[in-house]
Amino acid sequence: MPTTIKHLQAPTAEWLGTHNVTITESFLSPILGERYRVNSLHHQVVHTLAPGLDIVATANDQVIEAFADAERNIYAV
Repeated sequence: MPTTIKHLQAPTAEWLGTHNVTITESFLSPILGERYRVNSLHHQVVHTLAPGLDIVATANDQVIEAFADAERNIYAV
């Protein structure tokens, strides 16, 4: 998936945020709000979610940053 955001943290320190994510009404929104600055240490992305999973956070380039299924207590960030 082509991206316009740096999703690899180096050489920035791992505890510093490098891009923003938009958060939907979900388990994350009461904790982080609608937008949150995050670090980025992944080199792969989720392209298609399995049935029953919902996207709860995305980067500006639409990369999925978090997903969940609250009914089955599945949460991934």
